[in-house]
Amino acid sequence: MKNKLLKVAIIGNTNVGKSTFLNKVLDKNISIENKKINTTQQILIGVKNIKNCQLIFYDTPGLNLIRENKLKNYKKIRTEIIETIDFSDVILFIVDSNKYNKEYIIKYFELIRPYRKKILFAFNKIDLIKKNILLKLIDDLKNFKYINKFYLISAKKKTGFKSIIDYLFTLSKYGKWTFKKNQITNKSNIFITNEFTRNSLIKFLHKEIPYNLKVKNKSYKIINNNMIIKQLIIINNKRYKSIILGKKGEKIKKIRTYSQFQIEKLFKYKTHLYLEIIYKNDK
Repeated sequence: MKNKLLKVAIIGNTNVGKSTFLNKVLDKNISIENKKINTTQQILIGVKNIKNCQLIFYDTPGLNLIRENKLKNYKKIRTEIIETIDFSDVILFIVDSNKYNKEYIIKYFELIRPYRKKILFAFNKIDLIKKNILLKLIDDLKNFKYINKFYLISAKKKTGFKSIIDYLFTLSKYGKWTFKKNQITNKSNIFITNEFTRNSLIKFLHKEIPYNLKVKNKSYKIINNNMIIKQLIIINNKRYKSIILGKKGEKIKKIRTYSQFQIEKLFKYKTHLYLEIIYKNDK
């Protein structure tokens, strides 16, 4: 059989379940998930191979088109998302059914429409909304003529996925695969392990602090089925160090343990993670 290919841009507001959807489709947690906003900071590619078909998903950062001035790097993120929409074959637009906002949806369609792509609309988190309310939202969406297919899903429970994947399979076109058969992402192991620690910082630290930190790899080795990782947490304010460490080092211990667990879960290696906090001018 000749190989087939399809590129899918996953778009939507922050915290609507785009990364959760991708992770469930791949059965691998390559894209970090967090209830806090702006967890995904750059486009991450996930690859799903089905028989002779390669589906390439582009997990884009959340973009709130209504509160555009509130988002750091808004223009940069918007440009990257537009470029992704342009070179993709299909748009998967995911919306949190519990936070339905017609104005927001209209603004997204205004962004997508010039590129004349097929639009698959997925109402996510349907397990958290009452059926009568959901039916009203579905009825309201009938006014949007740009939607090619409409789906009800729960990314967390992985319901409603099969029909999306089956339809994407039918849209694929003959072409050479972009990624190798066993490759599931474009990102390196070092990038992914850094992201797990960044996610752990977001989870355990408050407000703006985790967004002012950077995680950098110091060393990465696999020896006798043991993954040994040393990472730097780079701070831009010296007072952050005591906050990250916590009382008697309890906070940094939680951060390290959670990140280490996620790394082990994905890579299936016994993991030894070492974290060092440094001030950016001390590098």
